[in-house]
Amino acid sequence: MQVLIYASALIGAFLILVTAHELGHYVVARKLGVQVQRFSIGLGPVVWSRTSKDGVEFALSAIPIGGYISMLDTRTQEVPAHLEHKAFNCVAPWRQIAIAAAGPLANLLLAFVLFWLVMFNGIQVAVPFVGQVRDDSPAYDAGLRGGEEVVAVDGTPVAQWMDLYRGALNRVGDTGTLSIDVSTPNNGVSTHEIPIESFLSASTDPDVLGELGIEQGVLPVIGWVQVDSAANEAGLLSGDRVLSINHIQVRVFQDLVDIVRASPNTEITMLIERDGLSYTLQVTPDSMIADDGSLYGMLGVKPLVESREIGQGIIGSMVYAGSETWSFTVLTVTSITKMITGQMDTSNLAGPITIARVAGEVVQRGWEYYVRLIAMLSISLFLINLLPIPVLDGGHIVYGLIEMVTRRKVSLRVQQIATMAGLAILGCLIILVLYNDAARLAGI
Repeated sequence: MQVLIYASALIGAFLILVTAHELGHYVVARKLGVQVQRFSIGLGPVVWSRTSKDGVEFALSAIPIGGYISMLDTRTQEVPAHLEHKAFNCVAPWRQIAIAAAGPLANLLLAFVLFWLVMFNGIQVAVPFVGQVRDDSPAYDAGLRGGEEVVAVDGTPVAQWMDLYRGALNRVGDTGTLSIDVSTPNNGVSTHEIPIESFLSASTDPDVLGELGIEQGVLPVIGWVQVDSAANEAGLLSGDRVLSINHIQVRVFQDLVDIVRASPNTEITMLIERDGLSYTLQVTPDSMIADDGSLYGMLGVKPLVESREIGQGIIGSMVYAGSETWSFTVLTVTSITKMITGQMDTSNLAGPITIARVAGEVVQRGWEYYVRLIAMLSISLFLINLLPIPVLDGGHIVYGLIEMVTRRKVSLRVQQIATMAGLAILGCLIILVLYNDAARLAGI
């Protein structure tokens, strides 16, 4: 069943991405006077097709990953003289460039639209509070202790935990300092400079924030109290903030959990804040039995997760969509550049197996997560197709630019050699990502 979910999520994502990409090529080709012969979703043998009144065959092919449009082209087929002006290779080079670029740009537009759809009604996100900080970590040495609200990373505002993660991910391979601005009720905004050196450059599956010693947390504020629990009997109420337990400062909710779990049937002293006043309560956590037979303490409370709404309304969601599209584009370009220069390990490249697993996991979390994943994949497809590799759209753009500058077409022989080289490069990339997928499955 799990395999079916993963496969369906992967195929669904690729069908959306490929349809948008090929539709971009198709629309611009038709607008610029180039005759399209086939619009295919999928590769390989055609399993279904319909031909429109103007002669375009719309097809579904057997392999549901990929797609293409075939256009009239005198280099690959016999074209009647009266139709040569509609052949792709015979139109002006700027038209060839526009047609080639339309597919990747359609993916960029798709990403924007998908981010906009997710955000149209606004979403609630947890306020990004720092959780427990390892005392042997760079973040601890920089002065972070837990409970602080992150407001910026390297000068870029942070509204949710993903913003912090993305900001840190941008610095993979760098040496210097990662600047994190945090806010606390008593001390206002402070800046913490976390030293980094070749940050995660050799990591195959980097735990970006974990390497810094940071994890996400929530404040030690009670959000819910179970009836007939130890917390209820002691008088804890929703909205109480726990300041300390047994004179040990409690910065985040996990601190409370750790102390309570270590105190089954043992009275503890809690200092809490309620309505601006401090109170001391004596609480004896209930004793529970773990799976391994050991005892642990249970208070019977849940935290109050402070949240905020982002991206509400037409304008707000459009601004957010533009920001997300730009941020993920920059992040992807940065990551590709760092892989080329050796600052980031190429094992971070993901193939279809990893994408299927991730897609399957996020589709079970909710449609918003799945749509966001498709948007991010669409940005990757936009950038990958613009690479100046002959078999990709970027290669056709390069041919068009050369023709515009030299006033001569690139010879068919040169294009054939370049195509073989491009196929070799793509073949190596495919082998690399499949190896990475296999290594992840094997846990190596």
